Amino acid sequence: MYRWRGPVTRTVPGTDELLQEIAARYLPPDEVPAYIEFAEAELGEQVAIYLRPERWLTADLGPGAVPPGVT
Repeated sequence: MYRWRGPVTRTVPGTDELLQEIAARYLPPDEVPAYIEFAEAELGEQVAIYLRPERWLTADLGPGAVPPGVT
């Protein structure tokens, strides 16, 4: 899990190219076209929000991870 905190530096309307880039980053290649079709049909207009991270919090949520505060 990641969480960033910092000021927003810009916002831009979502584009087909940006949607393709982000989907390809997180999905297997064979699932990208179906996600793009779904996003265009069901999610409506999108926007990209850029920020300058000043604080970055992370947590390991995988198998065997020890929750914070547990020893």
